[in-house]
Amino acid sequence: MLGITFNGRFARKQFWIATIILSILSLAVLSPILKTLERDAIETGIVAGIVKEKGGVTPADLPEHRERDLNNPNYKPAEKKIFTMAYDRLEKMSESELLETYDGHLLTHDWPLFLCLIVGEIYLMIFSLSVYIRRGHDLNISGGITTILLIIPLVNLILAIYYGFFPGDFDENEYGKSPID
Repeated sequence: MLGITFNGRFARKQFWIATIILSILSLAVLSPILKTLERDAIETGIVAGIVKEKGGVTPADLPEHRERDLNNPNYKPAEKKIFTMAYDRLEKMSESELLETYDGHLLTHDWPLFLCLIVGEIYLMIFSLSVYIRRGHDLNISGGITTILLIIPLVNLILAIYYGFFPGDFDENEYGKSPID
């Protein structure tokens, strides 16, 4: 399944390369998605706050509220930028959507982005598990024991250190030939 296998053995070098690749993937791919979701949540919260503060807003009221909020000297430029995005979103909404916002419903759901995040996270978790299981095989430890130890907090840190720094079996074991030949 897309480069994931639970059979065979991983030497320390392979383990570290896979760990670095997983870290880079997490930072390079998933971080922007999380930042987008966070920004969207902040913007959505501000929009909902604007609507609630005004006691319900109609599309006709928006230009007046926008002008007043954006010219408020107490707001920093970054806050004004977020307010601008929030008002841009409000102006695209129909009156019924504005009423739903006032009633406390979420404005929009970035479900495709959220779905990508979940699928990516699941893939990286399974890939990471396969790396740990194959490294455990090199140390002559079964995949089941590796999986159980990875679930236990703090024990998983000790396991990562052990897997990362201790040499595996140099000879063939029940999981296959030595990856260092």
